[in-house]
Amino acid sequence: MNALKNFLFILILTFCSKSFAQTVQGRASEAPTSFTSDLDLSQSGTNSNAAEILNQSTSLFLKDSGVKTFSMRGSPAREVSVSLEGVPLNSEAQGEFDFNNFSLFGLESARIIRGGYTPNSSSPSGEIQFQLPQENKFKTSLGIGSYETYFIGQQIPHASFAYEQSENNYSFKQNGISQKREHNAHKKVAARAWKQSENFQVWGQVLYSDQEMPGSLSWVTPQASMKSFAPMLAAQYQIKTLTTSAWSRFQNQSDQQPDSFRQTTNRWLSCGVKIQNRHGVSKNLSFEETFIWNLDKLWTTQRENSIETSTPIPYRQSISGILSATLSPNSSHLIHPRVRVDYLSDLDEEHLAINPGIGGRHSLLKNFGLLWNAAYLSKAPSFTDMYMEALPYAISNPNLKRQRSLQGDFGYEFSQTRTLKLKQAFFASRNLNYLRSSQVNNIWQVKNLGTSVILGLENEARFQPAEFFVMSLNYTLQRVSLDDHQASYQPTHLWHSNFEFFPNEPVGFDFPLYARSSVQIDPNSSNEISSQWDFGFHSRAQIRKWFFDLRIFNLLGWQRMEVDGYPLASEIHGKISATYRF
Repeated sequence: MNALKNFLFILILTFCSKSFAQTVQGRASEAPTSFTSDLDLSQSGTNSNAAEILNQSTSLFLKDSGVKTFSMRGSPAREVSVSLEGVPLNSEAQGEFDFNNFSLFGLESARIIRGGYTPNSSSPSGEIQFQLPQENKFKTSLGIGSYETYFIGQQIPHASFAYEQSENNYSFKQNGISQKREHNAHKKVAARAWKQSENFQVWGQVLYSDQEMPGSLSWVTPQASMKSFAPMLAAQYQIKTLTTSAWSRFQNQSDQQPDSFRQTTNRWLSCGVKIQNRHGVSKNLSFEETFIWNLDKLWTTQRENSIETSTPIPYRQSISGILSATLSPNSSHLIHPRVRVDYLSDLDEEHLAINPGIGGRHSLLKNFGLLWNAAYLSKAPSFTDMYMEALPYAISNPNLKRQRSLQGDFGYEFSQTRTLKLKQAFFASRNLNYLRSSQVNNIWQVKNLGTSVILGLENEARFQPAEFFVMSLNYTLQRVSLDDHQASYQPTHLWHSNFEFFPNEPVGFDFPLYARSSVQIDPNSSNEISSQWDFGFHSRAQIRKWFFDLRIFNLLGWQRMEVDGYPLASEIHGKISATYRF
């Protein structure tokens, strides 16, 4: 408690300062000591599929079981934070973020921050940040693809709309026998609107999805489906160095299994406020103070054979205070210490957690720089971890504790004009009170069990020897152990490469390649999913204001599966689109 009082005292003092230094202002909230990747989404056309685009990024691993989630650097998907314009899309109460319901159409860019030293969250794995357009644009997109896939998108100044539907009945092979994946259709709608001025921004989005859930090959659930409706509204205002954000989100998700006469409905409501102040006290020193308040509530009901039951779940109130400093004694060196204090209302113990960290960036040569950071973090269990029940298969555990993580990064960045760019980072993490599902007497329950250790090396290279050719290579080597066993669904080797021809010409094409090593299904058994490959082709063309895009996947017809029992298409498939920009 004394530590909290000292933190609040420092927070009040720094808010009282009126001075401002342009030299280092604005760099603290951009994770200056973390390794990042930036994606331009404005040219993605009708390829609004977040899973396809993000899966090409370093250290991201997609798991597709009807629900599409990403893990980063060997951590579970619940440890990846997702935000739009700095406003969280998933919360500490909700857990992992389902990218199957999310459309990238109409968004401007994305930044992937790897590691736990992120500006807006305490997620140990990293953060994915999306941004709205900053300029007025007018475009219409149409697309058609394999498995009766259709897409339409419309963007006008201050708004965008996207609709996609697909039967998605693809072919796959099991034990050498070709089969059809049936009852796998989906419909998705994404609508966004925003109004921006110099110091004010208000925006909202509505996401709707209706997806059939055929289940795994060993547990088929014909006619099962999942529907989700998620509206959201946010407002952001800036006065000098003070930025205030307020938001409210709601999600209604319904899972239906007609064969068992069961329906589960989850209704989640969240509202929050973030106040952020950045200012300088001298030419080489600036401070950033952030206050975040969030209130979450989840209502869950189950109806089976006309009998309805509900799970009592309390409100969750979370309060966070973050104080960071950016010290830049000269243009070549930057030090970024930070302390974050988190409070949660619904934990039996450890309501308060103090998470310190520090990082640095050093430009040793004109084109060469070192980056490093270290942090002690805590990750609270989600509502799903603590309270969700699906009797007789799973029971709740309201006595869960925070997961503790000690982690760090160290690496370098090298850039030789346009010809060669290199990044290499060593990362390490040790997680105590690890949150994991365990099964006893065929009943699942989330518990604080064991210790997880993650060691890895990220490698990024971009080579452009000539105007007409660009080669990009991303390779991650990681070792993820859970109580001295290989953790489930965490590959040791991840490889992404792309060979692009004529990148700056009206007509161009490229060949993306994705590969991963085998993954363990269960840490306590030898069952595994073999290594996976996906080699594709992408071509684009511009004729005046028309933009055409052709994408072909699994060009060599490899058998693919990322989650046990959930096969992916083992045949060549693709999509073609046309976009007109006014």
